[in-house]
Amino acid sequence: MKKALLGALIGLVVIVNCADDIYVAPASPITGTYKGEYKVVRQTETGTQTKRVSAAEWNFTDQRYETGTLDPIVGEDICGSSGFYEIESNINFIFGEIETQTCNPADIPTGEFSFQRLTTLEGRDSLYLIQVVLGDTGWTKEAFLLKDTLLPE
Repeated sequence: MKKALLGALIGLVVIVNCADDIYVAPASPITGTYKGEYKVVRQTETGTQTKRVSAAEWNFTDQRYETGTLDPIVGEDICGSSGFYEIESNINFIFGEIETQTCNPADIPTGEFSFQRLTTLEGRDSLYLIQVVLGDTGWTKEAFLLKDTLLPE
């Protein structure tokens, strides 16, 4: 009886002491495939604006992202790209590679974006991403994306 009690006590001590050593990172809250619009508005040195809008598909796994254009227009589409992302208070895209060569590489999503997750009335998860850089040649990069699948009820 004493050996069983002593064994249980030692087991409990080991479990309690080791519990803090195990950390499982939570899944990304944005995992999935989204389709929507990606828009880039640039301010030129002369004060005019150039705008590119593209229907886009974005795929997020736990740590990686991929973007692609759904309506390519040669020389006008926004680059398909892939890389890693991190979520803290904002989402930070860490560029990996360009998938499409007939585009302006400056238009790819890189750096820090503000983001909001929303649910539509139809029960679809959505993302709104925006990056604003001010200045004489600043830009706004913006995406509104709907998840391909409905959320479970």
